[in-house]
Amino acid sequence: MTKQEFVSKLKDLNLSVADFAEMVGLHPASVRSFNDEKRPVPDWIDSWMQNYEKARALDELLALIEKFRR
Repeated sequence: MTKQEFVSKLKDLNLSVADFAEMVGLHPASVRSFNDEKRPVPDWIDSWMQNYEKARALDELLALIEKFRR
């Protein structure tokens, strides 16, 4: 994942760098320092973002189901 792809995915997920950093236990400055040369975006971030997106969709679905169960 390139830095550009990372930033774009954060935007798609409506997450700030600070939000993401807090969720994964990194300092925001560490996240901001990702680049495509000396500090590439770690490999695990892509799968983390995919899982976060799925979990958020599931939470939304469960909330909708709960709304209509009443």
